[in-house]
Amino acid sequence: MSPTGEQDLSAIAEHGKTLETPTIPTEFEERLDALELAIEQAGRSAALVVKVDNYVSDLRADIRSLRTTRFFLVLITLLFIAGINTAVFFLLFHHGAWFWLQEAYFKTAMVVGSLTSSVVLLSIMLKGAFHSLSERTKDDTVPPNLKEIFDAVKTLTDAK
Repeated sequence: MSPTGEQDLSAIAEHGKTLETPTIPTEFEERLDALELAIEQAGRSAALVVKVDNYVSDLRADIRSLRTTRFFLVLITLLFIAGINTAVFFLLFHHGAWFWLQEAYFKTAMVVGSLTSSVVLLSIMLKGAFHSLSERTKDDTVPPNLKEIFDAVKTLTDAK
């Protein structure tokens, strides 16, 4: 061994020249391609998950506001019906003398009108409350926007 180590370095350099450059096996290349595809799919999946999450949160907010609106409309309708019927019954029993002095047509119109308005308002309210439920189950199909999401998820899972 020399004190400077030049002989050792030259021996190493000579040995390095005799070595062949390593070749990458085809299996490694295939795995590398598969890894690149998996990374791309993961990016698309993450973007899809964010979009679906936003869509679902928007749907939940819409449903919450729809339920609140329905609740207040039902409450207002019931109060209106109660008010009409209370007015008629108040006229019948509290101001009975005045009510009985009125003509038969007026009495009939008041009673029939209050009952008819109550029935009509209740039927409209019930029809509106169950309209969206029947509309959702009319064709037993998935809405088009959810179908697109399912197709995108299926495409992503089939590619893997």
